[in-house]
Parts: sequence; structure tokens; C-alpha cells
Amino acid sequence: MLVWKTLNREQPKINNVCFNGKTCIIFLTQILCPRMIPWFKVNLPVTAVLEFKETDEDSGLFKIERHEEQWSIEGILKAIPIVSFWYDHVVRAMIGKLLSATGEAVYTATETASLLILRSKEIEEARSKLEAGEYIVLDNNNNNIKRHQEEVMMLKINNNHNSISSLSNNHSPSK
Repeated sequence: MLVWKTLNREQPKINNVCFNGKTCIIFLTQILCPRMIPWFKVNLPVTAVLEFKETDEDSGLFKIERHEEQWSIEGILKAIPIVSFWYDHVVRAMIGKLLSATGEAVYTATETASLLILRSKEIEEARSKLEAGEYIVLDNNNNNIKRHQEEVMMLKINNNHNSISSLSNNHSPSK
């Protein structure tokens, strides 16, 4: 407190006081006006919390048990003129654009993932139908249908043969 008195020419302005008998919350504006630079003034919003404790039981006298001051970073940034302009017009605008772009990217990724899951289910259904032999191409030429079914069966045989040969190659003893 002594530091504030020596550094500042002006006392703080008290904006509001709330007291419930044990805790006092004071909303004030600390005016920073160093004695060395009297033309430089910065108004900082501060919230001070004082907790009181009764000195003796039923005495009605209280002493300050705890003192806490809260200074917000936003309040400090807005109080300094050049920094305030930079914070309002550059930092907040960039952070807003960044968060907006991030939200759009997350939305796009979610939509793409749901589309991929849907396509995966469709492919899995088509594979199971193909293996069951339910997959038939409608064509006026009956020979074409039969030939297609034979191609499907050959594909199944080739896939099974490749998987069996790859298994046997993986489990063969090394030289």
C-alpha cells in the first residue's frame, strides 16, 4: 500500500462496495499516475476482496484476516492506450478469425468422417452380398449374368488362394 502512495499522485476511485458481514468486495478503479510522469495516467479496474474476522467473541470489532486484489489482463490491456488499440483491432480480430477457421475445420472433418463411415458401411454390405452370391447384374442377355457370377466366384477363389499362400509364406521357417 505504501508503494501505491509513493508512486501515485491520485487515490483510487471506489465504484461499488458489497459487504455481507464477513466478506467485503470492493470494485474500484486504480489510477496509475506516477509522480515522475504526471501527464501519464492509466485507469485500471481492480476488484479487492477483504475477509474479516472478529477480534474477540461478541466484541463487534473486526480485523482484516485476508486481503486479495484481482486485476484482469483484459483490464490492464485496455487501460494502456497504445496497447488497447493493438489489442482491440489486431489481437482480438486475429483470435476471432483463428477460432472461426478452427471451428470450420472441425465441422468439415466431422462431416467427412461421417461420410466415410457411411461409405464404409455401403462397401461392407456390397462385399457381404458379393460373397453370398446375391449380387446380380440385371441384363437382357442371360449368358452375361452367368458369366458375371462365374467371374465373382473366380475372384473369391483367387482371394482365398492369395490369403492362404500369404499365410503359408509368413509362417515358413527362415533359412
